[in-house]
Amino acid sequence: MSAMPDDDPELETGGDDDDDLGDGLPATERVQEPLGTAWNVRRCRVTVLEGASEGASAMLSQPFFRIGKDPSCEVLLPDASVSRRHLEVRLTGEGFELVDAGSRNGTFIAGMKIGRVVLRGSAEIVLGSVRVRFEPVDEQVRVPLSSRERFGGLLGLSPLMRAVFAILEKAAESDVTLLIEGESGTGKEVAARAVHSEGRRKAGPFVVFDCSAVPAPLMASELFGHVKGAFTGAVASRPGAFKSAHGGTLFLDEIGELPIDQQAMLLRALETRAIRAVGTHEESPVDVRIVAATNRRLEHEVEAGRFRKDLLHRLSVVQVTLPPLRARPEDLTPTVAALLGDMRRANPRLPATIPLGLLEAFQRYRWPGNVRELRNVLERSLALGATDAGALGLDATLRPSPAGGGAISVPFAMPYADAKEAVLGAFEEAYARAALERAGNNVSKAARESGLSRRHLQRLMSRLGLRDDGVPD
Repeated sequence: MSAMPDDDPELETGGDDDDDLGDGLPATERVQEPLGTAWNVRRCRVTVLEGASEGASAMLSQPFFRIGKDPSCEVLLPDASVSRRHLEVRLTGEGFELVDAGSRNGTFIAGMKIGRVVLRGSAEIVLGSVRVRFEPVDEQVRVPLSSRERFGGLLGLSPLMRAVFAILEKAAESDVTLLIEGESGTGKEVAARAVHSEGRRKAGPFVVFDCSAVPAPLMASELFGHVKGAFTGAVASRPGAFKSAHGGTLFLDEIGELPIDQQAMLLRALETRAIRAVGTHEESPVDVRIVAATNRRLEHEVEAGRFRKDLLHRLSVVQVTLPPLRARPEDLTPTVAALLGDMRRANPRLPATIPLGLLEAFQRYRWPGNVRELRNVLERSLALGATDAGALGLDATLRPSPAGGGAISVPFAMPYADAKEAVLGAFEEAYARAALERAGNNVSKAARESGLSRRHLQRLMSRLGLRDDGVPD
């Protein structure tokens, strides 16, 4: 199958000088007003032309979104040939930047496999066996921006984060129910705590309830409490999360993991603001502000029958999505500096900066675990006194060494599927780099010695953003 863009554009799949594809208006345009006022974001449409969801269409206004078969993706393509997170789209001043997210079957435009490309016009894109049409729309959405570069423990100089701050600032001014979406490690609990600490309930308790950590039979007791003797083992009464958060904020973490047969009781509590402890028939009122968080797209969970539509409506009075770290590369260096500053306050003997080679390694990495992973790796680098990625062994963790001498690190803290994709991507890159190095950067020789076709290796290099010298573009 061959995908043909409208204007037969030239493709740029790597490097710092990506060509614009097609004609059209810039994807994003900063309004010429004082800092922190607004950002005009051009909309786009994604339509499925061929595949399981043929005919489906989505209009998007987000500055960053993902396409894949994972329910966390903004554009869901439930097809076996599509990877969980297949393609990412980020709006830039130059156009729509499309990045293959390490997909298994690749992303193709005009019959060419792409790693990264910038589009300014329409194009047909093939993802596995699915063909979609991507088209910018001559319509813009005005996105308010905060003038702040910090909101509680969150930091961001990028328009993406300052747009998030603008929403969180407004949410903090009231007791409105807030739903925070975002990948693992993006700071959803940090955002919830910041909203609490800037609101009128800041003197009250902030209670965290992890919906993924409580067995279904104990869910009602943990949420609403129980009286003594309510069930075997109930040797004393317990207040539960709602009562514990009275006068403050109840943070329902991983709300997407709440079993659907347990969701009705939560919905009733949210609607009535009253609870009934297990073992009693008496209801008691509670005064809590609800903030929920999930790494899933609950709209897709509703479509799949795993989440109640009425509960989603109750939770998403205000909704915000925290962007992943890789979507805002301009925030990486200041985030490293801020994390290092926090660590030095606890231990003043730590260095004030990190070596340039280490920072460059950080900048090349995609950070699937986001800021949480960045913090962990930074702590590790400081603890070991590393001066560059090689000295720390980070080539194995971040960008595997060309010689393949180090074992690839398994990110056990990540969900299984995410960890599997991260390890597979690290293996492919480590192998490609090693093959090129052994062959003196001769692609044909590297392919022969690896038992691959030259075209296969070139496609792998293109997806990984490697030039013939084995160095990322």
